[in-house]
Amino acid sequence: MIDNVEYLAGQLQNVTLSTTWPEPQDWSANRLLKQFKTISKLVASRTTRKAEREFFYVELGGFDTHNDVHETLDELFALVDEGLDVFVKEMKAQGVFESVVLVTTSDFGRTMTSNGKGTDHGWAGNTFVLGGNIRGGEIYNEFPASLVEGNLYDVGRGRMIPKYPWESVMLPIAEWMGMDAQDKSTVFPNLQNFNSSRLLPTSMLFNT
Repeated sequence: MIDNVEYLAGQLQNVTLSTTWPEPQDWSANRLLKQFKTISKLVASRTTRKAEREFFYVELGGFDTHNDVHETLDELFALVDEGLDVFVKEMKAQGVFESVVLVTTSDFGRTMTSNGKGTDHGWAGNTFVLGGNIRGGEIYNEFPASLVEGNLYDVGRGRMIPKYPWESVMLPIAEWMGMDAQDKSTVFPNLQNFNSSRLLPTSMLFNT
């Protein structure tokens, strides 16, 4: 394990990125940007490392807000916007953006009603997907017909039941990455619990 870490560190030291990134002293202001820069170096070194396809995980916390929610969200969304902007430019400069997909996820959604200090932990939520081969500018699946408290999908205090499963987004991404059809039930063991109409076709989410 130590040898692998030292080898990878040596590989990354020799990587020169294709775009201009903020100076290191700026990274403390946007920890997401630092993660994207490391991933950009890993992508740039893929041939040397003999990597065919990879998953990378970045995180940005602080969204579980109850007070001053508008100010906090504005700051967090600005960090996300900056990180994505620089990362996408780098992927395009490297000529690999058509082979890159980014998808957001969270461990919970938010309620439609207030707990007195903002929204509370919920269930259903939104996600976004972007990439060079994504059919962008679209809202997939259906937006709830009503967000009024007590609607058909409200289980109490504005907690919305998800109408579509997480697999609706992740299944087409896995298929696009080359997952074999016979492996679907192993990779996504919960597929049997959902009607196929609740799953996005790969051809709908991707251009090819």
